[in-house]
Amino acid sequence: MNDFEFTDPKKAEDYLNFCLSKEGKNQQNLIFNALEPLLPKNSDLSILDPGCGMGWLSGKLTGRYKKICACDSSGVLLNYAKKNFPGVEFASVDLEKPLPYPDASFDLVITCLTLHDLQNLETVYNTKH
Repeated sequence: MNDFEFTDPKKAEDYLNFCLSKEGKNQQNLIFNALEPLLPKNSDLSILDPGCGMGWLSGKLTGRYKKICACDSSGVLLNYAKKNFPGVEFASVDLEKPLPYPDASFDLVITCLTLHDLQNLETVYNTKH
């Protein structure tokens, strides 16, 4: 387990509190402002947000695109996300294993602040959805 293992409820709560803090919100805004110009204009897309954490990015994409799915391994963070972003389909998954979605399920995959926490990037990069 690494220092960023958010399946530990205490670490997940600490991370959630940071995300909800002024500094956390500022970081989210900076990331989204950099990402937004790169997003496709076609609203008829299905998007996957693996490692969604507390769901802030998925929440910002809701309403812009046809379907938003998001997944994470932290029950604490997913519970918050489900309560606060009802337009997103959330699932609990282990990102170190192949994701439970059929191939070609998504038009776009956006992962933010996630890959540096994974130990087996080969699995992530070899998964097609």
